[in-house]
Amino acid sequence: MSLHHAELENVVATFANHLRPRGSLFMYEFSWDAYDGRAAAWLAKDDQSAADNSVLGWWREHRELHTSAAIKKALYTHFEPVLEIRRPYLARMLGRHDLEATEHALIDTQLLPALGFWIIAMRAKTQ
Repeated sequence: MSLHHAELENVVATFANHLRPRGSLFMYEFSWDAYDGRAAAWLAKDDQSAADNSVLGWWREHRELHTSAAIKKALYTHFEPVLEIRRPYLARMLGRHDLEATEHALIDTQLLPALGFWIIAMRAKTQ
């Protein structure tokens, strides 16, 4: 949950250098750029903070972070994807683990975007 802040090329290369060829990387990351009106509406019901959870407010707050596409592009220069899984993020962001199953069900039915994702990847042989 920090690659969206990191110097991607340096960090991902360091990960690769610390693993043996075919070594596995397990990662949970944040896809802030998947946030849309459905996510804003969901947060409006459950977020008790004064945060601006509008789509525009969300994009203003996160626009300096790396997108999920940029993270995957950097990762897959050194690693081969094994598995990508869309996961909940909003319930965890709120500290409301009781809402995670509901969020996951809404993601599965495409009523809510998945802002979290897991990646399992293997270090490329050519490193």
